[in-house]
Amino acid sequence: MPPKSSKAKKASKAAASQKQQPVSNDIPEKRIKSAISGLEKYLKKEDDSEKVNEKTGKFKLIDDDEDELKDKLQLIIVNNVPFNEDTDVSKTKKAAFKPLTITTASSIHNHISEFKKILVIVNDTVKFNTDKEDETSSIYKLINEDKIPIGEVITPKKLKTLYKPFENRRQLLADHSFILCDDSIVTMMPKLLGGKAFNKISSTPIPIRVRHSSTTLSTSIKNFWNKKTAAKYPNGATLNINLGNLLTYTTEDQKHELVENIKIISKQFLDKYMIRSIFLKSNFSPVIPIFYNEKSLKELIKSKEAAKSEEETNDVIKEKVEINGVEIELNAFNRALYEIANPEELETIFKKQITSAQKRKAEDVEEDKPETKTPAKKQRKSVKKA
Repeated sequence: MPPKSSKAKKASKAAASQKQQPVSNDIPEKRIKSAISGLEKYLKKEDDSEKVNEKTGKFKLIDDDEDELKDKLQLIIVNNVPFNEDTDVSKTKKAAFKPLTITTASSIHNHISEFKKILVIVNDTVKFNTDKEDETSSIYKLINEDKIPIGEVITPKKLKTLYKPFENRRQLLADHSFILCDDSIVTMMPKLLGGKAFNKISSTPIPIRVRHSSTTLSTSIKNFWNKKTAAKYPNGATLNINLGNLLTYTTEDQKHELVENIKIISKQFLDKYMIRSIFLKSNFSPVIPIFYNEKSLKELIKSKEAAKSEEETNDVIKEKVEINGVEIELNAFNRALYEIANPEELETIFKKQITSAQKRKAEDVEEDKPETKTPAKKQRKSVKKA
C-alpha cells in the first residue's frame, strides 16, 4: 500500500489536471433561444409603438427606411485584443486584402433582405462555358436550379477594358453583395478593383477554388452559398457578423437553423481566440449577452491591475519638508534619510536640493513681478522737451 503522502500527491495532481481542462466553448441552446425570443418581443413592441408618429400623434402611412433595417440581426464578438493583432494574417502586408471566411450550418444569405447578387470572377484562360443564359452551362443551373443569385461572370480582361472607367467599376461593385474570385487570380484584384474596394466586405474578393473546371467552380459557389459567410477583419477588438433579417426566420426549422448557425460561428471564434464576450442584437435594439468568458475577463483585469501597479511604482512618491526656512521635495529614499539624519547636518546633506529650491523660488518671484511702465505724464514731458 503506498504511503499517505503519495496519495495526497496524486490527489493534488488530479485536481490540477481538472483545473487545466479547457472550459466548454458550447453556448447553451436555451440561452440563444431566449435571446432570439427577447429580440422578437422587442421588435414587436417597437413595431406597435412606431405605427403612430411621435411628433404628430397620427398613424404612419409610409414606413421609414430605418424600419426596413430594424430587424437586421448581428452577432457581435468581442476579443481580448484587436483581431488584427491576434491573427496570422496580421503578420503579412496583405492583411487588409484578406477576408475572414466563416463556416455556417446552413445558408445565411437567403435571409438577408437587401441581398443583391454574387459577382463571379474567373481566369481569362478558362475554357468551359460561363454564359449564364446558356442552359448547358453550370452557371445557368446554379441560378435556375439551385436558386443562387449570380450576377455577372467576368474575367480580368473585362476589368481592364469594359470596367476600367471608374463609374462602370463602381456600379459593378454596387450591384453585388459578394465577389467570389478564382484563387489563382485573386492577387491581381487590388490593382484591378482599386484599394478602396477592400474597405467593405461586399467588394472584397473572396477566393474560391476553380482549377479550370466548371464542376469545381459550381461546387465552390454552392459551398459558399450554403455553408459559408464572410466578414472583414476589424481594426479593433469587436467583430460584427450579419445573420440576416430576424423576421425572415418564420418557421420552427428556420429558427432552429439560426440557433445552429450562432452556435457553430461562436465556437469557431471561441476555439481560436481568447474571446471576452458574445452578443446578439438587431438594429436599434439593446445588446443581449449570450456568452461571457470569466477567465478572459479575469486576465484582462489582472493585466490592467499589473499595468496600474507598474505605473505607481514608476511614479516616485515625493514629500515636502522644510530645512532652514526652505521647502524642498524629497523622494522616498531621501525622506527616510531625513528621518534618521542628525538635524544639525540636514543643511549639508540636502544642500543640492536646497539650492535648487531657492533657485526655483527666485525664478517664480521674478516672473510674478509686474512689468514697470513709464507714467503717462513723464512720457508727455519727454516728448515736449524733444
